Amino acid sequence: MRTTLTLLVVALSAAAFVSAVMTRTSVDAAISGIYRTYDADAWVWLGESVSSQFQGLLTTVPGVEEAEGWLIADGIVA
Repeated sequence: MRTTLTLLVVALSAAAFVSAVMTRTSVDAAISGIYRTYDADAWVWLGESVSSQFQGLLTTVPGVEEAEGWLIADGIVA
């Protein structure tokens, strides 16, 4: 009985570990795909609206060659 219980705990732990590794791999691949799709080196998410001058302000940072502002909004397709 003790051996069966130990085997069950080890199997459950191994399954949880493999699931966590696979989830991380999947998320990393999805993020890499997004960066390849938009050919971006970095994203800035502020969580609030900023003025259109912020795009120009980003290009004054050393090493930043180009900046592009995006508007994110909700939409409904009926």
